[in-house]
Amino acid sequence: LIKECDNLVAQVVKARDSGCDICPRGNPRSPIRECGHLFSRRFMSTRFDLTNCNEQCQYHNSLHRFDEYPYTKWFLEYYGKEKWDWLYLKRKQTKSWKVWELEELRDELKLML
Repeated sequence: LIKECDNLVAQVVKARDSGCDICPRGNPRSPIRECGHLFSRRFMSTRFDLTNCNEQCQYHNSLHRFDEYPYTKWFLEYYGKEKWDWLYLKRKQTKSWKVWELEELRDELKLML
């Protein structure tokens, strides 16, 4: 279910966004569209949060592991510091998804598509 929800979140983000949020015109070196997470997917409390997930080209999504500045800068400009602070605190919360919660999330994401 986690993998299915990951895939659905990526589909929703790609349908919602119109290209890499770091390089809006697209990056010719990396035309592959990916779902980038501001805070890593290892943080289960923000893993499926659509504010935490934004479309990126493969280059910028990979770069984020080594240099958080470009994505964080974009996020702060787009959403604002208050939203960043809220998401930062949310990611620190421990979250264990129950099967029924994942099933509900899956159904909600399918409706968004």
